[in-house]
Amino acid sequence: MIYPWQQEQWQHFLVAQKGRHLAHALLLSGLEYCGKQDFAKAIAHSLLCENPNEQGHACGQCKSCHVFKGGSHPDYQIIALQEGKKDISIAQIRELSHFLELSCSYGQSKVAIINHADRMNENASNSLLKTLEEPPQNTVIILVTSEPSALLATIKSRTQQIVFSTPNKAVAITWLQTQGLRHTPEALLSIASGRPLLAKALDDNTLLEKRKKLAEDLVLLLREQQNLVELAKNWEKEDFSELLNWQLSWVQDLAVARQFATAEKKAIKFKAIDINKQLNQLNLLVDAAHLWDLHDGLLSLIKLAKHPLNKILFVEKMLLIWLETKTKYN
Repeated sequence: MIYPWQQEQWQHFLVAQKGRHLAHALLLSGLEYCGKQDFAKAIAHSLLCENPNEQGHACGQCKSCHVFKGGSHPDYQIIALQEGKKDISIAQIRELSHFLELSCSYGQSKVAIINHADRMNENASNSLLKTLEEPPQNTVIILVTSEPSALLATIKSRTQQIVFSTPNKAVAITWLQTQGLRHTPEALLSIASGRPLLAKALDDNTLLEKRKKLAEDLVLLLREQQNLVELAKNWEKEDFSELLNWQLSWVQDLAVARQFATAEKKAIKFKAIDINKQLNQLNLLVDAAHLWDLHDGLLSLIKLAKHPLNKILFVEKMLLIWLETKTKYN
């Protein structure tokens, strides 16, 4: 699927394909929830299709397309994190290399996607590098990542890069208006920091309630009505990257709002309208002079969020950043 905000990137791919200078390896990078994985799948579908149209999209009618839609195309493979694993292993990359060396079953192309390519461990990365140095004929490897800086420079140098930024707001709103949402697209997109697929996911009240509960937990912690150790156990199973992104956006929201705060600290309207009440409470509990200390402390945890050595200790450290800001300065 190609989303409306991906037309420029699709043209980049199409020009390279028609000009016969499409690289053996593509690197799709950019924010989460902007459709990179769907874009990668659309490229794979196009390359494997027997009769793609003038816009480069798969015809959906040929034998190869039918097999692709059925999820059993012999010339197509997806590498991803295995359940319960922290990294993509060298065994997975060796299996990929073997797959690429096999003869094509349909057409003349073989395509593989590596989702969360930044999660390859060192041995897996080095193994992939060998394949990229001498790629088999008529093969394309598509690496997808939100953290391109985590990839080896030698891997990135051997890829054709396609970058995805935050979509144009008007385009995203127009698309969201077609999705049958229960909440207003503008509000959801604001909460999602401009990421339309996250905005759509947030339309599920379950996710909105989770955000609200997490914000309420922070309020109780800072009021010393919630035990840090118990709260860390409750947060242990959360997606730490998303959890940190939410907290960072809340801190940024507090910083912007405080530019317009009165001496009486009256209620302020925040961008994250779903937790406006909780942000007003946090506004009273976190010292304004050290708000960016809180921001920098949370930001420093981003690199560890994907694979913390100890989940409980990681969450405790996250919460201490909030708690120490309050206890030191309030």
